[in-house]
Parts: sequence; structure tokens; C-alpha cells
Amino acid sequence: MIPLLTGEILRIVLSGELLRLYAKSQVDGTAHDDHERTHPRASKTAPFQKLPQATPPSVMTADHCDLVPEGNHAMGNMQNKVAVVTGGMRGLGHAIAEELIANDATVVITDIDQEGVDEAAAALGPHCVGVLADVTDAAVMNDVMRDVATRHGRIDVVVANAGVGDSAVLGTITERQFNKIFDINVKGVLLTIQAALPHLSSTGSIILLGSTGSIQAQQGMSLYCGSKAALRGSLRGWIQEVRGTGVRINLLSPGAVDTPSLRLAFEGASGADKVDELVTKMGEHNPLGRLVQPEEVAKAALFLASEDSSAITGIELFVDGGVAQTG
Repeated sequence: MIPLLTGEILRIVLSGELLRLYAKSQVDGTAHDDHERTHPRASKTAPFQKLPQATPPSVMTADHCDLVPEGNHAMGNMQNKVAVVTGGMRGLGHAIAEELIANDATVVITDIDQEGVDEAAAALGPHCVGVLADVTDAAVMNDVMRDVATRHGRIDVVVANAGVGDSAVLGTITERQFNKIFDINVKGVLLTIQAALPHLSSTGSIILLGSTGSIQAQQGMSLYCGSKAALRGSLRGWIQEVRGTGVRINLLSPGAVDTPSLRLAFEGASGADKVDELVTKMGEHNPLGRLVQPEEVAKAALFLASEDSSAITGIELFVDGGVAQTG
């Protein structure tokens, strides 16, 4: 969330442009902001791009899941783990995928722009595959998860990151805005989880990307914050409904993150020469004294994905420099 805004930052926020881009910067860059305009229905033209036949060498079949010697467990070790990250083309989704791969996981990222997701996967290296997929289409998500499990034997981690933000005050909110935000941020998460469940390993971890907006709403952001609060409420039911499976579900909620999208919003509102100053000012009122970096959110996701958090389920982990505890 945007902490204690004053002066020029407040002026920019009230203009609406920063609010719109800020919500995107927390979740997955701009991956789904133009969901309907740039890709009206990804599923109708290309449901998803099947994974290559070749399996990366580090990925084992379901019969070879436990190849890390007992007592030789490294912090955050993801060796032989298979992860799916939705909205992984840029922003936090991309940062999380990068962190998982750096810790020896094989990662499948999904997004709605074929060229963009292919480029992102190539940048992430040989242990990443990009897949075209629309999280709001149940049939598409079922196909994606089934294909990942077929290629790799199982799914160990799902990061339901794909999301969108928009700004509008009460009295001006349109039905289209409501449907777009809740379709992607809530229904998309549900469809992602349900598609993955049959294929999750007995130590599977599901990570939902939330926001401090789940408990601290800002003017003009009621739809976005409401969608994140819906995840917070659903989480408490879902952990009971997977009781006994070994699957864990947690909510990872960033605050203001120093992403390219946030910097772009400041540049557009006040000019490139003021970006660093505004980023610094925005972080000054944070108890940590600065904005959170994308890689810090990614490391928190790694913790929740790994067996280091094996007894943790149903929590909302705020990665916000303490903002959620002060308002």
C-alpha cells in the first residue's frame, strides 16, 4: 500500500495515474492491465503452448522426488521441485520465478502475451518454460496444469500471482471494472488453484499474491483492495478444505515495491529527474525507512515455497517494511 502520502506524492496519487500503475506494480508489472484489449480471449486462439518434450536435466520424475540427501538440506533448497508461476512475464512474478530458479527449481511461467512470455522465459534460462494461458479460463488452466504434471511427474509449487489493478471512486465504478478486477484477481486465483490441486505433491505449496490493501484500503482503490481481501477470506476456508493432503496455502502480501512500473508512474507524473527523489520520499514513512525491493518479496516467496516453512499454512505474510502494522 501507499504509506502516509504527502506533498507531491499525494498530488500524483490523487491524479489517479499512480494508483492505477501502483496496483499493477505490486502484482505482476503490467502483465494483465490490458488483459482484454491486447488479448481478448487467449484461450480461443491458442489455449496454451504445450511444454517441450524434453525435460530439463534437473527435473526428475515422480519416482525420484527425494534426491537431496537427508541432513544435507540447504536453506530455501528447491532441488528437483517443479513450480508454476502465473503472471510471470514481468514484475513480482518474474522476480519470484528468478529466485526459485536460482535455488534449483524448474519453473513454468504463464502469461497472456505469447511473445512476452517467450522472451521472459528465455531470459530466465534453460530451467524455465513460458506458456500462453488465461487464468480466467478454467479449461485452459486445467490443460496447463495437466501438461506440466505430465512432463514433470507432479507440481510442487504454485504461485498465483497474475493480477490487475485499477482506480475508481464510489459512484464512478463501472461494471466492466468490477468484472475485470474480480475475474482476474479472485476467479483467476481460484481456477489456478483448482486446476493444480490434483497434481500437487504431498508437500505442495500454494502461494497467493495479495497486498497490504487486504487490510488497509486507499481512496480510489476499493475494487483492488476488495479483491485482495477476498483472497484473505478464502484462504481461511481453503486450508481446511485441503486438510490431510499435506498441501499448504499461504498469502504473500507486499506493500509498496520499488518496481519499474512504480518508477514509470512517477516519471510520467513529475519527470525523470524527480523519480529517485519521489521513491525515497515514498519510503521515508515506512518503518523500514525505504521501499521494498522485488527480490525481497521473491525471497519471502522462496521461504513459503520451500520446506523451510513446512509447518506454516493459512498465514498472510506481509512483506512491506512494517506498513501493515502501523495503520
